[in-house]
Amino acid sequence: MRCSAPAKELKFRCRVGKTTLPVTKVSSEGLPDLLIYRSERGDYLVGDDVCTCKSFLIKVRNLEPCKHICAEKFAPEDRHFEVDVDDYINIILSIVYGGRSSTLSLLIASREGARDGKEEEKEENN
Repeated sequence: MRCSAPAKELKFRCRVGKTTLPVTKVSSEGLPDLLIYRSERGDYLVGDDVCTCKSFLIKVRNLEPCKHICAEKFAPEDRHFEVDVDDYINIILSIVYGGRSSTLSLLIASREGARDGKEEEKEENN
């Protein structure tokens, strides 16, 4: 089978679609950033043209990106978390072995709760 493009160019083959997707970036000092796509089925680690989802293994043979790789292009800035090394490792291991990270769920919920609290406070002051 002849490849029409290098595998490292998968994300550039993404069709334009949604611009707001459930992608979260996680950083820890001295370690590479993690991009995590959160879906109803689970969390997927997304890297430079690689993904932990099952469809990636099927589509990569035809040099088609999975939707998670495409979502990496649209990672929102407000979904970036700086965590300590222990949480960083916990997030990776829980996604790889369990398919979902409760640590990441708590981080997102706490930020969304804080944001909702600020909005309510603004409404009360007006």
